[in-house]
Amino acid sequence: KHSLNCLATDISDKALSLSKKNYEAKRHRLHQHTLHFLQTDRTQNIEKNFYDVILCNPPYIPENHPGVSEQVKIHEPASALFLPEKEYMVWMLSLIRGIDDCLNLTGFAIIEGHEDHLKKIEQSLHQQNISKFSTIEIFQDLNHCDRFLYLKK
Repeated sequence: KHSLNCLATDISDKALSLSKKNYEAKRHRLHQHTLHFLQTDRTQNIEKNFYDVILCNPPYIPENHPGVSEQVKIHEPASALFLPEKEYMVWMLSLIRGIDDCLNLTGFAIIEGHEDHLKKIEQSLHQQNISKFSTIEIFQDLNHCDRFLYLKK
């Protein structure tokens, strides 16, 4: 078995505290793995050209988007869910540039995104040629909605 050295980040101290608590509760099942926690915004203060895999669940729902269940709103802080519509593309492309910088030469990333915006993000990445990704693909979730952006160096 291979051991994994993992880094969990969040801008929210509260979210990181909960993550640490959950990790400690299940740590016995992950004995060969190490998980570090860092409070930061997106990829700030994260080592460059280092990571094999980045899994990212950023806020990705456009602000005031209809269809977000009350159950989700009750249990998730707005900052973990919503991005202002007018800033959406700039924010996501900035995140992707940061992820591009942090992945090693053979790394890949999977980023959760909103179905109304993933194709626009994919097109922007191709048109602007702002990344070094050899593969840019959209994957669907279990409800057959576009949900994840797969980026491979």
